[in-house]
Amino acid sequence: MYLLRKAVVAAATIALFGVLPVLAAKAQTSTDPKFKSIAEMATAIAHTIDVSLSKTTDRPINFQSATSHENVVEIIYTVRDVAAIAKIKTSADKYKRDTISYFCKDERLSYINAGVVIRNILAASDGSDRVETTIDRSTCASLPLPPKLADPKTLVEIARTVAQAENGDASNQSSNGPFHFETAAAHEGVVEMRFTVADAAVGQRISANRAQVVGFLQGSSCFKHGDDLRRGLSLHYVFNLKDDSPVMEFTFDKSSC
Repeated sequence: MYLLRKAVVAAATIALFGVLPVLAAKAQTSTDPKFKSIAEMATAIAHTIDVSLSKTTDRPINFQSATSHENVVEIIYTVRDVAAIAKIKTSADKYKRDTISYFCKDERLSYINAGVVIRNILAASDGSDRVETTIDRSTCASLPLPPKLADPKTLVEIARTVAQAENGDASNQSSNGPFHFETAAAHEGVVEMRFTVADAAVGQRISANRAQVVGFLQGSSCFKHGDDLRRGLSLHYVFNLKDDSPVMEFTFDKSSC
């Protein structure tokens, strides 16, 4: 049951972070003169999310809708396993903190400060229960200070611990999907995560959807290792074909969560 709860909470975080590149791009429009009001901006953000994400019903977490109400953007996901909502609530503080922390920084903060409110809802598919997170100016202002940066020696130990955890994570061992986890290796304060992509055609699709892949893995990384990243750890992702031909690579650090 613990593994189910961990998987569902992680999926919820990943589902949310998967749309954040879309929201980040829209955040840059906070001073765009074509928006006559904050309500118009919220409408544009909600529409972008709603048409960008597929409305599925066969996944543990399914995107349902994104709508706007005045200055509020409401994003709803449904959870197929009704009992899992109660389990998610046992980790709700971390889930909400990670969600709020991501919105309340960088370019995303610009539209929050402009007056847009984000309401993220994770609901049981039968409507019996939900976990709701609201992000507005006061939420961002009340965030605790990030943890202090670790010294170089401590970062080395953190990297080793994270690499060992990733190599031992059963969820990483599945060969299903477009890419397969190979290994995690610690190099000073950096953990290199290496993946093998199924074939060249899949590699092209992954490259074409880079923003979605990065958003997906950013959500996963921030959920699993957010505090370590905030302390100075870096996660470097490398995707290659079976013959080691490069597909793409990118890095998450303290600015990513």
